[in-house]
Amino acid sequence: MKAIVKGYDRSEVDDHSTYEPDAPLVFAYTLTFSIGPIGEKGADYFDVFVASAGYLQILFPDEAASFLRHTILARDYNVKQVVALMEKYVNSLEEDTWEMLADKLSRVAHWEFEDYRLTH
Repeated sequence: MKAIVKGYDRSEVDDHSTYEPDAPLVFAYTLTFSIGPIGEKGADYFDVFVASAGYLQILFPDEAASFLRHTILARDYNVKQVVALMEKYVNSLEEDTWEMLADKLSRVAHWEFEDYRLTH
């Protein structure tokens, strides 16, 4: 089974194709990707935090090193480059089931069902 990026959204701005940050080297935002199996209806949501090195220096001013999860470090504010990176990763994966595929995707983006436990 393979997956495809079916869409993405940045809810903080109306038109991310024309938005420019005030400081081009200091930015951060969250992108939500809709990703699902190729040839099937529906998708699950995967969130990724995108930040510049300048933003991370402000976020962690006293830290020499930090853990980052579900984060993409971007040199420039360019949503299309981030989407292309995610599409390349998604296209590189193949698993037997959607759950196995989504688990691999959740290594780089927060899956809406990550850590979900079914209770009776």
